[in-house]
Amino acid sequence: MSNAPKRAHKTPDDDFVDRLSDLPDGVLCHILSFLDTKYAVATSVLSTRWKNLFLFLPNVVLDDSLTRKRRNKKVLLEFARFGLKQIMLRDVPHINQFHLRCSFNFEEPAIQMLVCAAIWRNVKEIDICVRKGALARTLPPEVFTSSTLVVLKLRGYMELNVPELVSLPNLKVLMLGFFILPSDDSMRRLFRGCKHLEDLSLSNCNFWLVEVLDLSIPLLKKLSFNYPCSIVETKLVIDTPNLEFLDYHGYVAKFNLVKKLKSLVGAKISFVTAPKLKLPFVEDHRENVSEFINKLLAVKSLYLNIDSLEVKTKLHYPFGKSF
Repeated sequence: MSNAPKRAHKTPDDDFVDRLSDLPDGVLCHILSFLDTKYAVATSVLSTRWKNLFLFLPNVVLDDSLTRKRRNKKVLLEFARFGLKQIMLRDVPHINQFHLRCSFNFEEPAIQMLVCAAIWRNVKEIDICVRKGALARTLPPEVFTSSTLVVLKLRGYMELNVPELVSLPNLKVLMLGFFILPSDDSMRRLFRGCKHLEDLSLSNCNFWLVEVLDLSIPLLKKLSFNYPCSIVETKLVIDTPNLEFLDYHGYVAKFNLVKKLKSLVGAKISFVTAPKLKLPFVEDHRENVSEFINKLLAVKSLYLNIDSLEVKTKLHYPFGKSF
């Protein structure tokens, strides 16, 4: 019998090569940027190569959904402390995106402090979603005076209380969803403070407190309405000479186009009626809707759904044709 040592069997791990860790820092950070912040931080335990990579991520994504079964003050403070640490320790000139999904009481100072910290780090995009059932009535006033904010997306079952001072000089995109919009003056202050706004979206918002929604926004290029649930009692004034795309999906409103939309390239109009509610506004606004539609006919691309409204009007095309 030979005394030579037996050769160990080859295992699959013998051919394993960690090619992922060999990638440049920029590529790894780009991959990590698609993860929730909690999971991105967890990669720091993989090896010394990954230990501090998350500190160079320009985005902070915080989601408290993992703590839903333990909803108490201690967990809230732990969540806020973790988020604040991630914002302040990032080794980047500014935060590109700050995303917050909140089920806690949004009015808690610890939660609002996260938003203020992101603004202090010169954040460019804020995306906040306050889940249904979370107590929320107001936003930190710092949200309305950021000089670096370019995109602001707010979704939540809360009232949008606009402070006296609104100064968002670089804001180009504003998206509001499931908000109770305040008085005429508040909305006017908001739009007046967004002098370079180009994209405005109002989705499932409540307009009960607004008599006139004045959208006199000179640089606005895209305007979207989706199911404005109480727009029927609100006069909608659209004075946007640079508007290129209009999307309206919801109930009939008291439209007032101050000027024809000469820059309009595309429009998608879909009216929804509520026969079960027996509302008289469908008949009352028939002529108003007809005038509104006729002012859109210079557009290059028009999608129109008014089957349930039966608007009796002759629609005139710029070339003399009608139908």
